[in-house]
Amino acid sequence: MKGKECTAKWSHIIDLYNRCPDYRGVKLVPKLTAYHVLPNLIPKIRVKHCTQVFSQSVGVGFACMVELGAVDKSSYETADLLSFFDDLFDSMNGSFSDITGGKMYCAAVTPISPHHDLWNYSIPILKSMKFVSSNSQGVVSSLSSWIKTIESFKNILKCLN
Repeated sequence: MKGKECTAKWSHIIDLYNRCPDYRGVKLVPKLTAYHVLPNLIPKIRVKHCTQVFSQSVGVGFACMVELGAVDKSSYETADLLSFFDDLFDSMNGSFSDITGGKMYCAAVTPISPHHDLWNYSIPILKSMKFVSSNSQGVVSSLSSWIKTIESFKNILKCLN
């Protein structure tokens, strides 16, 4: 993502939801429901739905579907964005002393943990992001809030160390 212009589209997520295969009732991306994906059904104040869409499992499922040719190749950029935000969510919510489930950002922050590299990598990406809709384009407050949160975490850690 960094240094390269990418485009993630909500239509890719809808396409994944509509084409998502299952085997004996087990779906490739079980967290996705109509309430996560279809704009007119998404509950507006449910962070849980957001974190379930912007998750490692959806990003990996997405990439798998791209590799299989089941969804458009340009969906890779959307899959990357979902995984990027999943890492950010994890880096702010990690509470384990050790890495669990292969998710290194779920571990607690230490002076030498990978969180610092992720945060330094993320800030320029977040600053460069724009939301484009059919009638407008611009930066939304949630991106500015992410940047402030990351910078605040970094400052708190400096004081604690």
